[in-house]
Amino acid sequence: MENLILNKKYYYSWWKNIDKTIFSIIILLFVVGLFFSLVSTSLVASNKLNTNDFSFFFKHTIFIFLGLLIIFFISSIDIKRLYLIECSPGISGDMLLGAFYDLGVPKKVIEQPLIDLGLKDLYQLDFKESKSCSIRGIKAKVENIDCSPIKRTWRSIKELILNGHLEDKLKKIIYEVFESLAIAEGKVHGIKSDDVHFHEIGAIDSLVDIIGVCAALNYLNPQRVYCNEPMLGKGFVQTE
Repeated sequence: MENLILNKKYYYSWWKNIDKTIFSIIILLFVVGLFFSLVSTSLVASNKLNTNDFSFFFKHTIFIFLGLLIIFFISSIDIKRLYLIECSPGISGDMLLGAFYDLGVPKKVIEQPLIDLGLKDLYQLDFKESKSCSIRGIKAKVENIDCSPIKRTWRSIKELILNGHLEDKLKKIIYEVFESLAIAEGKVHGIKSDDVHFHEIGAIDSLVDIIGVCAALNYLNPQRVYCNEPMLGKGFVQTE
């Protein structure tokens, strides 16, 4: 069960999605400041307001516009989304993919790079809501319909990524993830990273998980992603 928790905190640039409350205050201050300015100017012009009184109104107008500028400056601070991945109960590719989907990443965004890489007909991806110990979550299920006996190496995956029709930023993210995995496996087996033969990682379901998560991160465009340490567990896994 995907009991991974992915929290988000929003901060917006004013030119992207300014907070409605701040926007309302800015409009209110602008209208009040404009009203003071027009009233004081018209009263002075009609000799109904002496110079001292005009200074009083003028000072109020200045203070209002100063407040407007301060709020405008605060709302323009470009602090983007911050994400915390709660992975102490464990984490896997499909758990993280399900968490991003639950966060609002469209399925089309997740699948588009897979289509661009020519992997469209090799898998079936589904998301469904599930519960474990009364905690809800989204379960990502990748069905492998790849019948080819191809064994993928880092060299072949690298060619697939570099020759794919992906946007540069997303291509860089995907490449760096697989490169890190290849370097780590190369050190474990004492071989060059280009000669690494991916077993589980080279399977289509792992490709969907990794590329889908990279696409989700690219879509969300976070400034920082934090996580805590996964708990050390035990068990058995069946591999080749």
